[in-house]
Amino acid sequence: MRPIAKSVFYAEVRCIAKRMKVAPSGIEIADLGSKWGTCSASGSVTFDFGVLALSMERRHEIIVHELTHLRLRRHGHLFRAFVSAQLASLRSAEERRPES
Repeated sequence: MRPIAKSVFYAEVRCIAKRMKVAPSGIEIADLGSKWGTCSASGSVTFDFGVLALSMERRHEIIVHELTHLRLRRHGHLFRAFVSAQLASLRSAEERRPES
């Protein structure tokens, strides 16, 4: 799979953040080693360069996961339920989107 451009990825993160009604203080792409992403206490989200080469579905899972940390810091039941609901909503919106 060919990696997407950074500008496309930043646009995806901003669009998903808007849908989730969260506002990261920053969006970065860096070498995170074995992690796909992180969310700092100050509200900045950082993603590993490798995310750019993933499928759209997998990228969106990682984006939603990290943006959820802006609302819920820990990986508890509520966190997992929120991520699942957000992903279902996102997939539903993508399915309704007309083909270009």
